[in-house]
Amino acid sequence: MEDDNVEDTATISDCDKMSPDDFEIFMKKVYEKIGYENVVRTPHTGDHGADLVMEKSNGEKTVVQTKRWKARITNDSVQEVLGAMAWYDAQNGIVVGTTGFTNSARQEAAKSGIELIDRVRLVILLDDYPTSLPKVKSISGMTIEDIYEEKTDYVEIVREMMRFVLKNTDINNWRNYRQSGQGIQQKIRVELKKKLISPSDQTKIVDKVIELLKNDEYRIDLTKSDWDMDAPPEVGMGVIEEDVRVFHERERAKASRLQAFIETIRSLEGDDKYPVPEQTLIDNLLKSPKFATEEEITAFFKKLRDEATIYESTPGCWNVVD
Repeated sequence: MEDDNVEDTATISDCDKMSPDDFEIFMKKVYEKIGYENVVRTPHTGDHGADLVMEKSNGEKTVVQTKRWKARITNDSVQEVLGAMAWYDAQNGIVVGTTGFTNSARQEAAKSGIELIDRVRLVILLDDYPTSLPKVKSISGMTIEDIYEEKTDYVEIVREMMRFVLKNTDINNWRNYRQSGQGIQQKIRVELKKKLISPSDQTKIVDKVIELLKNDEYRIDLTKSDWDMDAPPEVGMGVIEEDVRVFHERERAKASRLQAFIETIRSLEGDDKYPVPEQTLIDNLLKSPKFATEEEITAFFKKLRDEATIYESTPGCWNVVD
């Protein structure tokens, strides 16, 4: 029990007036007052069922879900805390709220060992550990630090920024590419500023994106500043040149097959544009070194048809689109 004199001590009535987010912040202060260490608020999204994660001095971890509700708290909250315990590798789980709990919630909590703190117990807790109300700053006293997002889902933001980089470095669009690694880093920072991420967190996120994109799956190095703009950006971003050589070879082979296909069908249809039976065309293409199997030719057929390069002039017969 705390004996400290606390100004503006919060009561249960004050809790009733709080927003759910403010109640969560307040309960963080309460648990710090009780003596828990490393009390951390989880991200708004992707919290895996916990609003607070905290530790005791012996390292034992506890997850807490806070509920500033008017209706009774249901079994769903108990189930979510059980999931949070597994996710955060916690030994204890708590659901604390400003109301009571349904019978099913109490039964499940008793069976699974989840601690429930209802309105009556919360009143006792506030008496035992007097905690001041969260201070509300005036507009004149507000600083930029008050504006930055306090709860950031780092995993989701890093994932989003990686998608942003990969979209802008697609090898299929490299001919239009005019950006350096440093430039991409700056663009990431611009996106993070829009999300009201603090400068220190921006740096951490950018560093993590750089680290993850260097792995063997992507091999993109955003620390490079001088890239060969006449080559795919992957060369400048650290992807081995062999990958680019293979890409160019594949593109040349595709163009060569297209030329062989068009020349073959044109020779068979003649100046009078006779419909060319599909099997006749396939048999002739198989004589070309550009195609190895009938399946390969069939796939090429489909591609050219979808691109409206050829059309089925009569059932089972094909011509080139002029």
